Amino acid sequence: MGTKVTSSSGSVLEEPEIQKLQMQAKIFKENSLNKLNALKSTTQLLERQTFSGCILYQQAFAQLFGDSVRTFKFQLSQHMNNLETLLNAETLHEMDSKSALSVIKVQFERFINSDLLKPLDIYSRSFSSDREVIETFRDYTKMTAQTFKETIIQNMNSIEQCIIERASHEQELKMTLKKLSERQLQIQQCKVQEVQSSVTSSGDETSSGIVSDEEIDKQKLEAHYYGFQWQRFRKIIPADISVLAHNAIGQ
Repeated sequence: MGTKVTSSSGSVLEEPEIQKLQMQAKIFKENSLNKLNALKSTTQLLERQTFSGCILYQQAFAQLFGDSVRTFKFQLSQHMNNLETLLNAETLHEMDSKSALSVIKVQFERFINSDLLKPLDIYSRSFSSDREVIETFRDYTKMTAQTFKETIIQNMNSIEQCIIERASHEQELKMTLKKLSERQLQIQQCKVQEVQSSVTSSGDETSSGIVSDEEIDKQKLEAHYYGFQWQRFRKIIPADISVLAHNAIGQ
């Protein structure tokens, strides 16, 4: 499901950029698990149970890997499961995944650096026994020791590269989601400000209307008062003048 954000107009906007990044994150996760499965498929060549020279193989295995077949496979299975759990997590923890992979690398280190995988010296005293070990490994796994080594290294390097790329992509997705969250917060703040401005504006208009009505009423009262006084004044003036004239004549 894609991430959505509400615009200032109240409509819901799809975020194609987020959807694209989420889809890519899913692909990175699947790739890392596919690379792990490739490593598992290669190491499963060591788990064949039917082989006529099993004792010879156990001896050859111990000489190549420095451990018994049973112990090596048991530990490898645990390490593989641990790495798979980390890679299968919704969010990758890069350091933990790299650490889990490094444990597997250490387990194969003895084999990868074995002198038996180097060109054998035909003049060496151990040439015959060394060649037998290599041939036994090839007969058992159906793969030469050198090819097995190169395949294991390639698988592990591919997993590590997937971890790095996936971690980098998830960081990009995290930053994009953070920016989206900040944008959504800004939109919400703008909406609040719009509502506040609308309320303030409505209040000013109402207040202005009330003052105007009061002013009008005041003006009407004043006009009525002064009009009444003027009419009264006009009535009083003739009488006063008559009194004054009569008094003057009488004097």
